[in-house]
Amino acid sequence: MSLVLQYHEIRGRAAPIRMMLEYAKFPYTNKFAGDWFTSGKADAAKVNALANLPIIFDGDTVVTQSSAVTAYVAEKVGLNGRTETERINIDQAICQVQDW
Repeated sequence: MSLVLQYHEIRGRAAPIRMMLEYAKFPYTNKFAGDWFTSGKADAAKVNALANLPIIFDGDTVVTQSSAVTAYVAEKVGLNGRTETERINIDQAICQVQDW
């Protein structure tokens, strides 16, 4: 089963997540949140009380919030570093991207 990444129809906070998935050639479905404010958020809240975008659906696992989704995807696709130094460098790069 592939991941489903849901976000608005813009690059925004989902862009780094999409880039990671593309780089790793990991199968995923890009789902736009067209009805997010009318019903989508309420539906997502049924499976994750912190319902917010971006959100990842991976079978029964639902992860929301951009930092948590980024960390989850990095672990899932093997981009989380093999050594402590690599993990520290990755964390710093993620913070740099998110702080822009």
